[in-house]
Amino acid sequence: MHDQFDVFVSVVEMGSFSTAAKKLHKSPSAVSKQMAALEQAHATQFFDRTTRSLNLTEAGKIYYAHCKEMQHRIRNVSKELDSLAGNPAGEIRITWPAGLAYSRAAEALGEFAKQYTEVRFDIVATNDVVNIKEEGIDIAFRTSPKESSDLVGIELFEVRPMVCASPDFIDRHGPLKQLSDLAEVPNILPSYMNLVQKMRPSFPELAQLKFEEQHRASDIAAMLNLCRNGLGAALLLEHIVERELQSGELVNVFPDLPVPNLPVYMIHHRLQHTPQRLRVFIDFFKRYFLYPDEVTGIDRCD
Repeated sequence: MHDQFDVFVSVVEMGSFSTAAKKLHKSPSAVSKQMAALEQAHATQFFDRTTRSLNLTEAGKIYYAHCKEMQHRIRNVSKELDSLAGNPAGEIRITWPAGLAYSRAAEALGEFAKQYTEVRFDIVATNDVVNIKEEGIDIAFRTSPKESSDLVGIELFEVRPMVCASPDFIDRHGPLKQLSDLAEVPNILPSYMNLVQKMRPSFPELAQLKFEEQHRASDIAAMLNLCRNGLGAALLLEHIVERELQSGELVNVFPDLPVPNLPVYMIHHRLQHTPQRLRVFIDFFKRYFLYPDEVTGIDRCD
């Protein structure tokens, strides 16, 4: 059955039976028979076959996601067993939104890697909410808590949002004295969420600010650069703009605005047996952020 999983994944990723057969050193007919047997065993069709293409059905997409997760876990089993008597080893797959790639989570990751040199990381930086189970994610860092009971969410630290603009932008549009003034000037908003809608319950002054009438960008680094070049005011995170604020390239438009900080959670699976590399990772991050006095040998930047 395990061989069928590998063959199925290869067929999907190679896009054809013949190409997968070459990779696996099998005959195309052998691969075709295995896939037919797999579909028969599950009484469902995984592939839409045409003379020119091979596409996954909805059932095939679900099965592929589970096969990839299984492959990811199986790959680490031998390394986990080998490391029982030695240092933690293997791969940890992490996801975080792009804004956290510049945060203290990355700082802590660097310190962890110095101590555990045999652990590798596969980091998925995306603003999409990744399905942790289907994508084989071990650890997720998010600004929202866990969404199901089979996950554990631990609040580690907070990030501070602030509205920033370039001095040139302020000179051209005049000083912004209150939030409602944002409706009168260009803004740069994240395209992956309607930030205005999310903020209105706490800040009704934004009622006149129209999301669809503003500049938008799908990447926070792009938002920062556009803001720095005077395209508009932008809601950014303090840890991302520290250098620009210190150098004077950007200014905090509303320094006294009581914008609530965003908590950052570390989310992981609730497992009966947690692999050693994940145990030490979770414990390290909990100590680093929640019990810093217990972290020794680390020059931390608080």
